[in-house]
Amino acid sequence: MLLTELGRRTPRHDAVRFDGHPPHRHERPQVVYVVLGTATLNAGDDHFTITEGTGVWLPATIEHHLSLESGGVVMGPLLPTSAQPPGGQACLVDSPALRRLMTTLLSVAPRTEVDIRLFRSELERTLRDVTATRFTVPMPHHPAAREIAQQAVPSSDSLQRLAARHYISARHAQRLFMEETGLPFGRWRTRARLNAALAVLGNQQDMAAALAASGFTTRQGLRRALAREGVTSVDAPMV
Repeated sequence: MLLTELGRRTPRHDAVRFDGHPPHRHERPQVVYVVLGTATLNAGDDHFTITEGTGVWLPATIEHHLSLESGGVVMGPLLPTSAQPPGGQACLVDSPALRRLMTTLLSVAPRTEVDIRLFRSELERTLRDVTATRFTVPMPHHPAAREIAQQAVPSSDSLQRLAARHYISARHAQRLFMEETGLPFGRWRTRARLNAALAVLGNQQDMAAALAASGFTTRQGLRRALAREGVTSVDAPMV
């Protein structure tokens, strides 16, 4: 894949900029990033709605397909083979650092192999920085539990309400989380929320952004949750 392939008429699935594509796979990891508009991405068993300024980090060889609303623009650069997402799972990435880098990539359109390798390496570094996790939170495999997990972090809804949306009982959802992640749902959601908050703070964003991304309502609540997990200080601003 050459990063100079910016023409919207190109039919290639690995072009940097494209309009959508049918199901296919790549031998390398990829970032699917929305510059304008909204896109729907299906990747394996996961379904993502990607809004402007947001991307999905895809592992190598996962089957995926994308549809893009009229007038939208999507970029899809491939990454170094080493740049697998955490846990080998597709993950949503919403970060100012990624937006800055993708805007630069779109503007510069590197042409030489040296520049292409440089951008690929910088993309990998940026993705690893913004998705770094402090706590292990395995994703459940059951389709309904997985949907609940994807909705649980920013939502204030109870497990009962989240489970009802997917036509299972809260008891069944709790059992699935215990069996498939080793954590009760409440502990799983707390750890996932802490990871989201720490990722935002580690990217030098403010506390308000961290609270919005993680579902915590107050700075004190975030501090208490960290303390319960044995974390008394973080390498990020907590003021």
